[in-house]
Amino acid sequence: MEYSELSIPSPEPPTSLARDDTRRGRIVVPVVLIAVALLLLWPHAFSSRWFSKSKQVGLARVYSGDEPHYMVILNSILRDHDLDLANNYTDVHQGGEQAGRAFQGQALDHHTAWVVNGQNVRWNNVFEMDSSRWSYDKNHHPVPKLADGVPSSFLPTREYSSHWPGLPLLLAPFLFPLSGTTYLEPAAILCSWIATVLGMLAFASLARSFGASKNSTLVAVALTFLGTPVWHYGRTFFTEPYALACVLGAYALYVGGRCALLAGVLCGLGVLMKNSFIVMAMPLGAYMLVRKQWKDAVFFAAPIGLAVVASMLLNQMMFGTYFQGPQGWEKGNVATGTVGLLFSTDHGLLTFAPVVVSALIGWPALLRARRDEAILVLCGFLSHFALIAHYGGWDGGFCFGPRHIVPVIPFLMLGLLFRGQQRPLRPWHYADIVMFGLLSLWINFRGAVPYWNYFSAHPLAKLFN
Repeated sequence: MEYSELSIPSPEPPTSLARDDTRRGRIVVPVVLIAVALLLLWPHAFSSRWFSKSKQVGLARVYSGDEPHYMVILNSILRDHDLDLANNYTDVHQGGEQAGRAFQGQALDHHTAWVVNGQNVRWNNVFEMDSSRWSYDKNHHPVPKLADGVPSSFLPTREYSSHWPGLPLLLAPFLFPLSGTTYLEPAAILCSWIATVLGMLAFASLARSFGASKNSTLVAVALTFLGTPVWHYGRTFFTEPYALACVLGAYALYVGGRCALLAGVLCGLGVLMKNSFIVMAMPLGAYMLVRKQWKDAVFFAAPIGLAVVASMLLNQMMFGTYFQGPQGWEKGNVATGTVGLLFSTDHGLLTFAPVVVSALIGWPALLRARRDEAILVLCGFLSHFALIAHYGGWDGGFCFGPRHIVPVIPFLMLGLLFRGQQRPLRPWHYADIVMFGLLSLWINFRGAVPYWNYFSAHPLAKLFN
């Protein structure tokens, strides 16, 4: 048949109802996204309870866990232009704000390490962890005490962080104008909100590239960013919000538009913040190789390779070896880690975000709709989940929910996109989403506003005590 013989129907002019729907969609989408972003910002209106027990409203302050120690690194970079933290922790003990206002003059332990005779030594293995046994100087400032039996030869001349310094290094150029001011701390925490919002936009873009409707995309966005621990971590000074933004941005860029170089840049930034991020990037690289997209693979791998080299150079500078980082690998039991990450009452994904069950129910429909892309993001989740399940510290320490897997939780939540494909639709088809969704929203609202209420505890715990 000749092309000219083809009968191509001319498109019908849109009806006024279709125009109204389009107009409504143009208004509803940004309104919902802005509403979710403002709810994510809400916890930033509260200061740390350590700083102000009687008045909770105020500029955001760090609370606990690794947060004050990231503040120390950031202040060392901005004030001293180095990564030696010894003098910065001393300033904290003497009343400085370099670990955050809540820790001024406190007997804060050091998250540091150094090398003695070629051996990597950690601060908590050398100094007394019980601060009640510390001494005090003439101004009544705490002074760390060597642990019993530790020779003075183990005293450090320089102390480098036992956390990857990538996040403070990346934030330093943006926060430099606030160096030495009391606004540096809340500004650093606000950057976590900005990263979370960027991750939200990337998630929405990724969902739309799967062919999901606007309504299902908005429901998935709201339940992912307000019904999981993502909400809590958007208020913290941890690496998780930034890793979330990088991994979602990389996958959205490639799945939606095959921007391999930009995807590689985001993954490279993730590797600089935490070397384990490379596991989340590997499925993207493998996807390109399987499809024989050689040029894309090279563009994608180049920034990641540069990030690996930069990390090795930092290792050499701090610890005298290219292959010894701030933290060694602590092997754990994979069965214990898997069960704990899913069902632990303190750090389990399903206990802190029951709505994930509804998302899992929708995954068969997602695989039918976009099989290759669905397998790609599923591998992104499983690769990182498997790594953390093998890790001895799978629980993330003193923190809210399953901290280590927060960056990849949105991948599972994509299963919500095609839950409306059943025909005919009945109310009970959505009963689980309503039930688990409301429960998840309540749990994570309690975990975020104010966000320290259930630090390392489940919001349901008080109901049974």
